[in-house]
Amino acid sequence: MSTLMDLKIRIVSLVGSEKNGCTSSDLCRMYKDLYGTTLRPEDHGFMDVQSLLISPIMQGEGGIICENGRYFASADKNTRKLLDIVRNTKSRNSKLSRKFHAGVPAKFDR
Repeated sequence: MSTLMDLKIRIVSLVGSEKNGCTSSDLCRMYKDLYGTTLRPEDHGFMDVQSLLISPIMQGEGGIICENGRYFASADKNTRKLLDIVRNTKSRNSKLSRKFHAGVPAKFDR
């Protein structure tokens, strides 16, 4: 069993890896995919995932924040640059669409 601070680090790293944040159900799915076990907040004294995510230990600098039902990592001095890179990364789909539409020469009929 991990400590509450270990769990916080795991959750913040998962949430921080998502450019557009994630919902609590997304977080549970990603946690299980990465760590091979379900997220069990009751092991740390919380009733459910929601109560864990809104707890004071998870909020603030170096934790997570909730905006419109989605959770985002809150940067501290050590993670600010990394989170900026994640948030400013263009999606793969926009790169593909530029590749197929850019540089098409104009055709003129004579």
